[in-house]
Amino acid sequence: MPPTSYRLIHPAARLSEEERATLIAAMRQMLRDSPPIDGDGDGEGSD
Repeated sequence: MPPTSYRLIHPAARLSEEERATLIAAMRQMLRDSPPIDGDGDGEGSD
């Protein structure tokens, strides 16, 4: 989402409720498909 200062001079940059819902649904699906890595960040998960 654009920062507030940008949105003040570019009102068309605001997401509609439909766009916001689509974005949220896509982010949730990405998290389900590829959850964040656990552990020390080596990509191996926690052992």
